[in-house]
Amino acid sequence: PTTISAALSPDGEQIALLHEGREGKVRVAYVHLVSAANPTAAPRRVLVGDLDVTGIRWANNERLLISVVLETNATDTPTGSHLSVERDTSVRRLISVGLTGEQMVMMFANQPGYLRYNYDGSRIVDVMPDDPGRIMMAIYPPRGQFLCLYLVDIYTGEGTLLERGEAGTYYWMTQGGKPVLRWDSNNRGTVAKLYWRGPDDTDWKFVRRIVLKTELQKPDFEIVGVYSRVSDARQRVADVRPDVIIADLRVGPEDGLDIVGPAL
Repeated sequence: PTTISAALSPDGEQIALLHEGREGKVRVAYVHLVSAANPTAAPRRVLVGDLDVTGIRWANNERLLISVVLETNATDTPTGSHLSVERDTSVRRLISVGLTGEQMVMMFANQPGYLRYNYDGSRIVDVMPDDPGRIMMAIYPPRGQFLCLYLVDIYTGEGTLLERGEAGTYYWMTQGGKPVLRWDSNNRGTVAKLYWRGPDDTDWKFVRRIVLKTELQKPDFEIVGVYSRVSDARQRVADVRPDVIIADLRVGPEDGLDIVGPAL
């Protein structure tokens, strides 16, 4: 068997190891649940089935999220043609399963049109520890042009619209289940615009324009996290970038500003 991925449970008590192997001629994916306190003890096996699995996360202490790749058919109309062409393609999906393999559900599977118009229906934005029955996902609505955020029930797979992106939106960062940073790209994917919105604000504010190939990793620009208190942000910067001396760090309404500056 091949180990695909691993994840530690939110309470720190279990390690989930995602495996894929063969039993005769049949592909079998399964999860081994290992006690973090006694890792040499025999693991508990959770059968996933004949699926091409790519990753695993914990939704909460009693439920797993597993990313899978499925083979399907897609119909396209090539540019300049009036004839449709059917072709085989791969799509990414997200399933939720209990720790004994029961109640396996695919996110958005019971909502008509959602998975039909998304090659990638597995994008998790936030697992939301304060709301353990739901996760936040990014997906295009049926025939929708803009990426949207949905709150998805991990027990039923049903999604509820939280927010619509703008033209070019491709990523969000969240705090406490609320989107606070948003990335929009141009059509070529070469330039992005970063927007900020405080947890209690309603409007997005432009932060800066970034040339992705050359500017994203410049020393003067690095997102180390999203925090509501200056003390938490200062400690995080000290932990991950001890070489950075903070001259001034401000976060949200606590200091009357929305964006940090300057930090050298």
